[in-house]
Amino acid sequence: MESTNKVIEAILTKTIKENRRDWFQRLPEALWAYKTTWRNTTGFSPYELVFGKKVVFPVEFEIKTLRTALAVNLDLTDAQTSRLQQLHELDEKRRDSIHQTTMIQ
Repeated sequence: MESTNKVIEAILTKTIKENRRDWFQRLPEALWAYKTTWRNTTGFSPYELVFGKKVVFPVEFEIKTLRTALAVNLDLTDAQTSRLQQLHELDEKRRDSIHQTTMIQ
């Protein structure tokens, strides 16, 4: 946890050079950067381990896309099958990550 805080502090330090009073407004951006950065120890970003896919779009974009698909009556069974496969792959990534982390220690 301490190393995480140091990394987030470094990100904030780089982004608030001029005005150090607005650090709390930059915190969500710093956390997003930290969560989406690839780690050498696991081979994945924290975001990938939690959600099972690389960061491509904000959640709002994906929600709008799903609403659009529903609005035009697209068959979502393929999408649901694909998502289920992604969840199975996520479990494998998590297991691999835990295995790699325990080997390093």
